[in-house]
Amino acid sequence: FHSQRMIVPSRAMGDTLMKCYGDLIGYEELSRRIAVVPWGVWSQQPGPADENRANELREYHEITDETTVLMTLSRISPEKGVHLFLEALRILEMNGKIVGKDIRLFICGEPAFMMGQAYGRKVRAAAAKLKQVKVVFPGYLDAEAKRAYLHLGTLFVSPSIHESYGLNVVEAMHAGLPVLASDHYGVRDTLPSDAGRLVHYPTPKKAPPLLAAALLYML
Repeated sequence: FHSQRMIVPSRAMGDTLMKCYGDLIGYEELSRRIAVVPWGVWSQQPGPADENRANELREYHEITDETTVLMTLSRISPEKGVHLFLEALRILEMNGKIVGKDIRLFICGEPAFMMGQAYGRKVRAAAAKLKQVKVVFPGYLDAEAKRAYLHLGTLFVSPSIHESYGLNVVEAMHAGLPVLASDHYGVRDTLPSDAGRLVHYPTPKKAPPLLAAALLYML
């Protein structure tokens, strides 16, 4: 009510403010106060040190030219949908769709403060059920480590149930990675059609097979 200007990273977040506070302030007045400004991404380009670090990581994780490297990067919390991604991979394994493929999955990030530890245990238990995909948990990545790990990737996956923007998707695009993302409103404003693919979840329970099909297509 007292703000002269509200800066939001996506149009849908502006729509949420309109729904919540339009009656209080007046829809026309509130619309005038809202400005949509996507966050963008830190623009530092990878340098020789990043390439050297990436080469060290390739050697350490035994990544070859035949390895498909999947990555996701976020805090580890339920709304990020990592469990849906792991279930999608389990479906592909069970259906024999990735037999003989060398696939590594890097789940980068640390458990969130709220419900993070319990969810982190759930994610690790789901990862342990995979027989063909090797899952690695690098933990929190600072800016330097993030650039190096993104340098390894074949495909970046953002399986989130909800995102207000999708900064990790922008970082992946900046690193030159194709992106598979759930069709949440934050990414819808961000991901061009030639940079990746969106997959719509009718409900979270229905997400894994849809995500599996989209993942197979992208691979």
